[in-house]
Amino acid sequence: MTPIEDTKSARQAIEAHEGSPEEFHLPISNSMQDPMGLSMAIITDAATKARNIEQLLEEADATAAKALQHIDKYQAELSGLDYLPLLGGRQVSRHPGHRIR
Repeated sequence: MTPIEDTKSARQAIEAHEGSPEEFHLPISNSMQDPMGLSMAIITDAATKARNIEQLLEEADATAAKALQHIDKYQAELSGLDYLPLLGGRQVSRHPGHRIR
């Protein structure tokens, strides 16, 4: 594989790739390694847009928000209990120093 020398060629290679991300290889020339990392930022941005990663991240955020809502609801339900149920039929008191046999 010949290393890519400019961002335009890199973007074209990214947009032309139709396989899975695991199959994609993009050899980058050392000449593209600028001190600020701008070339790599442009290439990363192109790859993000090409694979619709932004939409996937939004979906992941929505899923995480739903999970947090369920956790909050469960914690609210537990906060009203004097004793917390545990596995094996044992319980733990919310009050320090109080033991249950």
